[in-house]
Amino acid sequence: MDESAHCTLVAINFNAFGYQMLPSWTDPFEEAFGTKDSNRVEVVRLSIQEGTTLWFLRYLINRGYQKNVDDEDKGRMGMYYGYCPELRDVLRMHNNKTGYVYLLDGLGRVRFAGSGNATQDEIDLMIQFVNELTPGLKGPHVSKNRRGSGGKGGKRIR
Repeated sequence: MDESAHCTLVAINFNAFGYQMLPSWTDPFEEAFGTKDSNRVEVVRLSIQEGTTLWFLRYLINRGYQKNVDDEDKGRMGMYYGYCPELRDVLRMHNNKTGYVYLLDGLGRVRFAGSGNATQDEIDLMIQFVNELTPGLKGPHVSKNRRGSGGKGGKRIR
């Protein structure tokens, strides 16, 4: 276990509206670091489906997701049916109408968090953190003078 050996972007949504926001974070991350070919960075997606009705319809929902998800992404996507108030509190995911992203280091610690649609400043900040967390990784470099708290949702967590 080495905190600088690996970096994972975890993208979480609760509904289709939040799911549509996640590519504003995941696409630039994948473009910057070529996650499909790298063993040091990856994107993992989690869709949380709350509600009893959705649990009964999980077979149909899963089939729909299977048809719409690229084959190479299927191994990095999970579905959870049920309520998870403890997880929502710990990760401060109180709005189920938005998408959330968390950048984890090699030890699984949250080092950056964002929500909603990403701004360019937030993307630059996230890429800078990946470069800091995984030294030697060949990714784009961002000027350090752009460092800040990001827009509405991106922030560094120590």
